[in-house]
Amino acid sequence: MSYLQYREKALPQPKHNILIKWLHARKIAPAQVRPASSLIRWIMLPQGLFTCNVDATIFQDAQCFGYGICIHNPDGIFISTCTRWQTGTPQVHEAEAIAVTKSIQWLVQSQISDWHIKTDCQRVVNDLQSALFEGHIHGHE
Repeated sequence: MSYLQYREKALPQPKHNILIKWLHARKIAPAQVRPASSLIRWIMLPQGLFTCNVDATIFQDAQCFGYGICIHNPDGIFISTCTRWQTGTPQVHEAEAIAVTKSIQWLVQSQISDWHIKTDCQRVVNDLQSALFEGHIHGHE
């Protein structure tokens, strides 16, 4: 008896049905694989840039959110870090945007001029790129 068969028999009825439906769907419509030509390619950044990693998290129960910022020099050596907490429970992309804003302010105050920011929130990246392209970042229209 395989592990999967054992798990199917051991699961409570509602979860069992969901698992069976998922397994059946996978047999009917296997995952689509994108051709290699449409894969996203990694592009090496120009040398000499500081890296600023940013991430945010929300704690609904505590009615607060936090963010962390970490800076590495162009050689990847750790320079500094910062964490902050704020009250409120914004949407995830809003918390990430606040973290990115604070990281930019911190980089400017630290007089670091050549940098790039890494965030895991694609919506913030898209919004910033759109705002820069359309020329109305920071409320300018």
